[in-house]
Amino acid sequence: MKRKAVIKIRYSSLYNLIIVLLPLLGYLKSPLPFMNLGTFLLTIASPFVILDNLKKNRTTIGLKPLVPYLVCITVQSIIFSIWQNDNKGVVSALYMWFICIITLYFGLRKSFDLDRARSYLETVGIILTCTVLIQYLIYFLTGTARPITPDTLLYDQESFSTEIRYIGSIPRFGGCFPEPAHFSQYVVICIISALFAGKTKSTSIKKAIFMTFGILLTTSGMGLMLSVFVWMFWYVFYRREKSTNKFENILMNAMLVIIIAFVLFFIAMQFEAFQAIVGRIFGINSSYNAIQGRTWAYHMYQRLSAKEQIYGVGYGFIPPIFMASVPLTLYTTGIFGIVTLAYSLINIVFTSKGFSREVCIVFILMLFFTGVFNQRGVAFYYSFMAAGATRRKYKSKYLSRI
Repeated sequence: MKRKAVIKIRYSSLYNLIIVLLPLLGYLKSPLPFMNLGTFLLTIASPFVILDNLKKNRTTIGLKPLVPYLVCITVQSIIFSIWQNDNKGVVSALYMWFICIITLYFGLRKSFDLDRARSYLETVGIILTCTVLIQYLIYFLTGTARPITPDTLLYDQESFSTEIRYIGSIPRFGGCFPEPAHFSQYVVICIISALFAGKTKSTSIKKAIFMTFGILLTTSGMGLMLSVFVWMFWYVFYRREKSTNKFENILMNAMLVIIIAFVLFFIAMQFEAFQAIVGRIFGINSSYNAIQGRTWAYHMYQRLSAKEQIYGVGYGFIPPIFMASVPLTLYTTGIFGIVTLAYSLINIVFTSKGFSREVCIVFILMLFFTGVFNQRGVAFYYSFMAAGATRRKYKSKYLSRI
């Protein structure tokens, strides 16, 4: 009996680790050429997840909030496949069903342990931040900018590259991720886990500060804004008891000031006049506008016909250019798709609390500017969000303050 219990614990730990590492594993190759490493490992684990959870059922809402969206993309894909004689949308919809059923229906019944997964998540966040620090240390000692992950290990080398990008003469490192933005989108969830840990301890705050420093080093504009939001949200709504430690209070206030200063600098850099001033001072000459680069996709949706704006151009359609999740959902699935997606997120926000709710709120913000709403994104983010949501709605003492 003891051996069987040990095997179950090890299996549960492995499954939780796969979910925690999915955003990173999704960029890596697997033994199968048509599948990334994250999906490959999740597929291997799926029979064990199903067998281990057939008779187990927690009080989490699980797959329920996403069912309307899944039905929407399935019906739309079938109709479009008949009209256009293209089954790509049907395959993508079935793949999304498979990921959701394994992770949100079966996985959340027993295999996914929220506390254990959060422990892994914070550890991985610390390790990833250390990789960025090591990259900068190597650069300042040797003058060479080296990626952690070589291009040969990437699953999609056409879309992603580990080539180091620069701001002027200063490199932008992303640790084990292909891009600094991807690093920031992941580590900000690790920060939420450290901050929203019930009774926040000094060690948790120190971990959150350390990981926030890692995001600042990447110079990711999205990471900076999300970090500010998370820290301000925690500071205003959840830091109920002010610390009597003067040094800790000084450190906390200084951290907020530094983060706000970085965000204001990022916003100011979107104006050509300020870019010119900074360029003359630091030798930075770049015309890239991060905000415009993430919002112009909405104009593409506006150019669609009225019919296409309602029904979309087809689920599974992958445009040749980057689109954030909200405009991509609008573009591919239309009004029906975005409404059913919004329903799933609102459902979780109003039936969850603490860490899971904050992840959901930050995830909603990321949908407008990043491409996190994909199969591995659903498995990762929704697992953490839905694990803290209950079937019954309840009144939260924080809900009226949010």
